[in-house]
Amino acid sequence: MSLSRQIFTALAAGIAVGLFFGEKVAFLEIGGRAYIQALQITVLPYVAGSLIAGFGSMRREDARLLASRGGLLLLLLWSLALGLVFLFPLALPAGKGGSFFAVSGLEAERAIDWLDLYIPSNPFRSLANNVVPAVVVFAVLAGVGLMALPKRQALLEPLHVFNQAMGRVGSLLARLTPLGIFAIAGYTAGTMQLEEVERLQGFVLTYAIFACLLTFWLLPGLVSALTPISHRRMIALAQDALVTAFVTSNLFIVLPVLIERSRLLLAQREGARAARGEEAEGELVDVLVPMSFNFPHVAKVLSIGFVLFAGWYAGAEVSPARYPALAGAGLLSVFGSINAAIPFLLDLVRLPADLFQLFLVSGVLNSRFGAMTSAMHTLVVAVLGTCLVTGRIELRPARLARYAVLSLLLIAASVLGTRALLARLLPAPAQAAELFAGLSPRPPLAPATLLKELPPAPDPAPAHGTRLSAILGSGRLRVGFDPDSLPWAFVSGRGEIVGFDAEMAHSLALQLGVRLEFVLLPRERWVEAVNSGVVDIVMSGTRASTRLAAQVAYSQPYSQEAIAFLVEDYRRDEFATIDGLRGRRLRVGALPIPEWIEAVQRALPDAEIVPVLSIRDYAEKKVPLDAMLTSWERASAWGLLYPELGPVAPEPRQGATALAYLLPRDEPDLLRTVNTWIDVARGFGRFESARDYWVLGKAARQKKPRWSVARNVLGWWAEERR
Repeated sequence: MSLSRQIFTALAAGIAVGLFFGEKVAFLEIGGRAYIQALQITVLPYVAGSLIAGFGSMRREDARLLASRGGLLLLLLWSLALGLVFLFPLALPAGKGGSFFAVSGLEAERAIDWLDLYIPSNPFRSLANNVVPAVVVFAVLAGVGLMALPKRQALLEPLHVFNQAMGRVGSLLARLTPLGIFAIAGYTAGTMQLEEVERLQGFVLTYAIFACLLTFWLLPGLVSALTPISHRRMIALAQDALVTAFVTSNLFIVLPVLIERSRLLLAQREGARAARGEEAEGELVDVLVPMSFNFPHVAKVLSIGFVLFAGWYAGAEVSPARYPALAGAGLLSVFGSINAAIPFLLDLVRLPADLFQLFLVSGVLNSRFGAMTSAMHTLVVAVLGTCLVTGRIELRPARLARYAVLSLLLIAASVLGTRALLARLLPAPAQAAELFAGLSPRPPLAPATLLKELPPAPDPAPAHGTRLSAILGSGRLRVGFDPDSLPWAFVSGRGEIVGFDAEMAHSLALQLGVRLEFVLLPRERWVEAVNSGVVDIVMSGTRASTRLAAQVAYSQPYSQEAIAFLVEDYRRDEFATIDGLRGRRLRVGALPIPEWIEAVQRALPDAEIVPVLSIRDYAEKKVPLDAMLTSWERASAWGLLYPELGPVAPEPRQGATALAYLLPRDEPDLLRTVNTWIDVARGFGRFESARDYWVLGKAARQKKPRWSVARNVLGWWAEERR
């Protein structure tokens, strides 16, 4: 059986095993990782050796020709991909867009060190750390230095032998491909959640179809239109590399295979050539394949289409007038990491940055199609680039016209077919409130009721020092909360009290052996209500205040919040630094906490600080503001409900505020009990678990066990709870 058939058989077997056993075959991930790492053993030494030998063997005239004509070829390929990018909106059905919600993490964005990436101050460190661009620059410089040396063959001959040895090792390791692909396919099919891509069908399907169009027609068809190499021959020789790249999501590991296949394609063209000509073309291939790895491939350029998809999805479609800016900025930005380019491009066209989370999820499938397309891109660059430099291009009008007509027909069919298919597959767009509608309190739960109206204060007022006894005697703990305290305490779509502090209230009630009464309590009534006995404790993301400590008691801190602004998403860059805000006449909202208002007034002396009782007033534009001062956690949560808003933590970071539970004054027994409960719950990891679930967004990302034949059809084991 040929290697190609073995690969396809392993792929089918892996998918079958994954679908049958589900998450029980998650251990196959180890085999998949081992396979990928084994293939990487020879790649970087092979790339460096090929570049040094390739450039060292070339003449200066050939090197200049390679740079000029290779650049033109890349521009042509990028133009093809950009053309498909701008067709994305036509492939998406109108009226099927929606909203996307995700909690972003408070992590400083790591800037790319371009100098370290491309200038190898220590080539050995670059080799050790797999810094491919720096290794390529070093190898190119070493090869250029060899060009003019009279005794260069003394080094080139051992390098050629070394490259052959690395190629042989790569070929030996490639025999493991069926086993590696079986492991990867089995793990992916067994663990990947289909629900993760339900709302991503628009982008995933469009990207996949356009990637296949590039891989199987536009790119190889361009080669067949300009050279004697047939389209069928291109696909036949490339299929092993394409399948491997697709299954592993890794272009890097198939570079040696692509070099070998490029040589075969060039060697089997019509017409005989001298051995020296074949050797020269082989040297060009050795240079072009590694070099192309350092420039954006067409799959990366195609990813820019996510920005247009995001506009459709969020109901704010990108105007065609912005396409030129998107094309120019997009091409420059994809020279770096695509994960850094997409947030930048979303900001450029004023789309919610939270949509980037959607792009990350899409990578589960799209990275595979992207790797496959990248492999074909690399092969085309090697073959067409070599033909351009050696003057082997054949311009035949009839063949070019046939290629152009067929390409236009296939593109039109792809766009219209994708649009029709998505119109049938995609559900109606989700409403904002649906995110919270399905949330329920996590067990264990105490018996609980919700008082929507403020109960009267007890008459007579409870004596000082007796509140704990009254709670235990009545068997009831009254907890006050502000319903606008996302994500700490709020009312879900089911009418249940949920959130971090709601869960902690259940925990406290269970420890005390009493039932719960939640009381909707406006923020401005907290102090009065807790001291008068209307409520026993306020658990609502309460920020500890030194000045209020004279009127109430605070428990020990149980968490903290990072200070941040909630702003319109496209204005996040304006609020990125405190220095950039100074001197500007801004209207900034803040909760009526004296310390907060004074702190922001000191930091921004020219700003007008507006006391605002509820973040909802700003989110619903009841109060005209430029920004709302709050915390990163609350700003992220409100961004779920209002995707046009987003959090920004200005530099330098302004620190964090402590959260503590608000208790009545002069109640030492109750205070000591609550502090003891906090210590016990923290020791058992309850606070950390609740923070992950409610504050960091795991509540919105819960996964059910993966469907499998063995569990869901045959019933071999019961469904595990998560």
